[in-house]
Amino acid sequence: MMGALMVQGLQPGPLLFVEKAPDVYAIFIGLLLANVIMGIMGFSLIRLFMKVVNVPVHILLPIIVMMTFVGTYSYNNSLNDVYLMVASGFLGYFMNKLGFSMSATAASVSSSSVRCACSSWWQLFYPCFRRFLASCSKEAKFYLTNSLRLAKLSM
Repeated sequence: MMGALMVQGLQPGPLLFVEKAPDVYAIFIGLLLANVIMGIMGFSLIRLFMKVVNVPVHILLPIIVMMTFVGTYSYNNSLNDVYLMVASGFLGYFMNKLGFSMSATAASVSSSSVRCACSSWWQLFYPCFRRFLASCSKEAKFYLTNSLRLAKLSM
């Protein structure tokens, strides 16, 4: 919400409703109308959405993969983003196979406020990527210590 206000040129703070009340109320009314319209559209199209469940996986999966590639490339028009997405996908797959907690990994990544859409590989050495590596190493350390502890208890 703070980002949306700042994009509109509004300074978030205690005097926001005093100094820029019409602008803030216009944003809130717009958000309310968007929710109402999305609710109406969602309820009216629920039968169509239910048919997606019946689409075979061999048809649905290539569509989803294609959309992820197109969406990732269109973000910055950079193949580096696509390579990073594929590498992250493989990393996530193998972490899942090794038994890492996906919720803990997601929480550690989001808490370190990482922006993974790097436009070039040299940006990977900047602090955001270092925080990402630190959170991943903390997760790996936690996983290894717990698995060793469980192995000692089972002996």
